[in-house]
Amino acid sequence: MLIRKITAAITGTALASIIPTIVFLAKSDVNNGLFTSFLLIFYMYSFFAISIIGVPSFIVLRCLGLANLWSALILGLISGALISVALGGLKNITVQNLVLLGSTGAVAAVVFWFTWGLFKPAKKST
Repeated sequence: MLIRKITAAITGTALASIIPTIVFLAKSDVNNGLFTSFLLIFYMYSFFAISIIGVPSFIVLRCLGLANLWSALILGLISGALISVALGGLKNITVQNLVLLGSTGAVAAVVFWFTWGLFKPAKKST
């Protein structure tokens, strides 16, 4: 059972990290020669952020019995907005960045939540 949870967490983090990577690449001005380098950099940054912020938050919600689609959506929205503030600093907060990274975090959290659900053991029918 523990192996299943670890696998679910790693797979969920890996898949959820794709969402911010796509958003960062679409927003940045990267030429073709540096595309692969930036892809790896953005993916590693996203993986790290989700591992440090998203996974522990999800585990706390799960232990409290509050892990559902809506809590994942709200948690992702808040986490994305906090990352927006951290990246831009308190003086450079814009509504556009809050909405962009907040919605990116929400989508990534839902991807993680659905991935986690795929690793649930099948219920035995009687």
